[in-house]
Amino acid sequence: MTLQGKGYFIWKIADCEGGNIGAIVSLAQAANLGHLVIKIADGAYSFNVNTDTGEDLASELTQALHAQGFEVWGWHYVYGDAPISEAAKAIQRIQQVQVDGYVIDAESEYKQSGKHSAAVHFMSQLRGSLPKLPVALSSFRFPSMHPDFPWKEFLNQINFNMPQVYWVGAHNPGAQLIRCVNSNRNGNLGEWMETHPRR
Repeated sequence: MTLQGKGYFIWKIADCEGGNIGAIVSLAQAANLGHLVIKIADGAYSFNVNTDTGEDLASELTQALHAQGFEVWGWHYVYGDAPISEAAKAIQRIQQVQVDGYVIDAESEYKQSGKHSAAVHFMSQLRGSLPKLPVALSSFRFPSMHPDFPWKEFLNQINFNMPQVYWVGAHNPGAQLIRCVNSNRNGNLGEWMETHPRR
C-alpha cells in the first residue's frame, strides 16, 4: 500500500468543518483526494480523542473515510525523551484507529544529544510489533542542513520518506520541491538510501 495523488494532513479534527465527520468526508470527496493523514498521537499520549467524553474522533473519521474508499494513515509527533512509551502509544493507536499506514513526525527534539539511540529504540519497538505496516518519516526538507538528526536510524526501518516542504515567506514552491527532492537523493543521504533499500 502506498500514498498517491492528493491528500490532506489533519491536525485537530474538532477544528475541521466544526468537527463534523460527514462534512470532512464530503470536503475530501469534493477535493478529489485519494488519502488523508490524521494525527493519532503526540508523544506518549493519544490525540484527537475528546478528553471530556472519551470519544475517539480519529477512529470515527477513519471509519467514515474508509467507507468511502479513502486510504487513511495516522501521524504521530514524537520527541524521543521516552521512546519506548512513544512506540507503545504508536502501536496502541495504530491498532485502535485501524489506519492503513503510519507517519513519524520527528523534528527539532530529535537533534538533541542522545536522540540517535532513542530513534533506534523507538523503531525497534515499533517494527517488532508491526513489521509489515507501511511506515513513513516526515521531517526536515533539506537533510544536509540538519546533520545532527538521526536520519539513518529512522530511514533504515521505514518504507517512505515524506519531507515537509514549506515555502512560507517565499514564492517558489516548485523550486523548493525540486531542491528538496534533490537534497534527499544526492549526497551522503541519497547514497545511503540507495544502498539500504527497505523492501
